[in-house]
Amino acid sequence: MKKSLVILLLVLTSLMLPTLYAVPGGTIAVYMKGLAGEDVQLKTAMADISANWVVITEDLTYDKIKDATLLIIVFVDPFAGISADELNAIKKWFDEGGKVLWVAGDSDYGDDSNRQKPVNDVLETVGSVLRLEYCSVEDAKSNAGQPYRVLGLSDNADKEVEFLVSGVERALFHGPSVVVAYVNGKWVALDKEKPANVYRVMWTTEKGKIVNHNPPDPNAYSVGDEGRFVLMAIEVMPDKKNAVIVTGDSPFDHYTGMYKPELKNPDRYKGQYPQQGAKLFTNIVEWALAEHKGGLWEAAAPPMFADMTLLLVVVIVVVIVIIAVLLLKRKK
Repeated sequence: MKKSLVILLLVLTSLMLPTLYAVPGGTIAVYMKGLAGEDVQLKTAMADISANWVVITEDLTYDKIKDATLLIIVFVDPFAGISADELNAIKKWFDEGGKVLWVAGDSDYGDDSNRQKPVNDVLETVGSVLRLEYCSVEDAKSNAGQPYRVLGLSDNADKEVEFLVSGVERALFHGPSVVVAYVNGKWVALDKEKPANVYRVMWTTEKGKIVNHNPPDPNAYSVGDEGRFVLMAIEVMPDKKNAVIVTGDSPFDHYTGMYKPELKNPDRYKGQYPQQGAKLFTNIVEWALAEHKGGLWEAAAPPMFADMTLLLVVVIVVVIVIIAVLLLKRKK
């Protein structure tokens, strides 16, 4: 009887561990409110990458995203904004843990400027320090024929995220803004300061330049500033194994997205100015859908046992082992 109980306890232990640390599901939700018809870049990504894709072109609700591990937000309609109900749905989903949220920005050129504040509203709602700067950025050196067609570079990626740019030299950010941070009431230029758990992935060259087309003025930078600026950044939130990705422009829509821009202009983006945007996107997706442990998640982890879920697992396992040992000794 005692031997059977010991075996039962060990079996329960083996069953509890994968339950407490389950591998995230393979569902990608893409919020593209206002999308009319079909986006060829999104359609191709859905065919290329094996996952359960959910495309939302109307109001976002919790029920539409509840099964997603990765949520990509693209503000297609620059005038649609985002409602309080939609923000609450995103927060509810994100607070469950084990989530990756990718918020795509845009420049402040013309009507595109209307996309910038909704991006920051989402980021503030989920508690991220990342923000989109209220400006545009151009690059006179790394571009696809015009300085606003920025070809972001991976050569300056933080070492913790170098695996995300494996096989990637450059990717298209067509008319982007700059990714910055907002920490303790202060706007932070990420080329000068790196907040905790924030990792810089893609950059302009040293010929990057801050441009302003519409109010408001930028916060972390001044118009005319030159240098290397961040086009993609990731914040890891180790307490709930969440991450937030912010890009200066979008993987889809927004005139020409990052994912296989050669589909829209093969001569430019395959012939004259080849890039690896699809590879970058795929690397990000594979990381987002994988188990949120080790690697970047480990590098961002707080001191030992700060993760209460891990502490709970350890306590349960120790208690079960002690009970099993005592039962075996009593049998002897």
